[in-house]
Amino acid sequence: MFFELDDVDIKSGVAVLEKGKWCKPRSVMIGIKTRKVLLDYRREINPSADSALFQVSNGKRLSPMGLRSMILRLSQKTGVHFTPHALRRTFATLALRAGMNPLHLQGLLGHSTLEMTRKYIRMVDNDFIEAHKEHGPIDHFVR
Repeated sequence: MFFELDDVDIKSGVAVLEKGKWCKPRSVMIGIKTRKVLLDYRREINPSADSALFQVSNGKRLSPMGLRSMILRLSQKTGVHFTPHALRRTFATLALRAGMNPLHLQGLLGHSTLEMTRKYIRMVDNDFIEAHKEHGPIDHFVR
């Protein structure tokens, strides 16, 4: 369920997960800033330790529950409530606000339908105000 060292192509930013949710393969895109951090991180870890990308201090594989526990501890320490799922939802909302095509977002999230992607998005009134300013038909009607 987690990435192996060889699953991540640092140059292209594509990481291939052979068995994602429901054991389906999927690709995950990694931005340039994250790739730079991953390069530094890969120099710090044990490359022979079961070739897991994410490792704990003794070089063993970080488990899904270990990652969840780490995120929840960070949430408690900072006083900012968030979960792994909340981070995923935040990514979806911010990507859409930044202008990402909803079909591309659907693919990145691995959703089979746009309806599922829509459920992930958290829109607020300001999102609708901005959309109306940009695309409202009456205000953009040409005489």
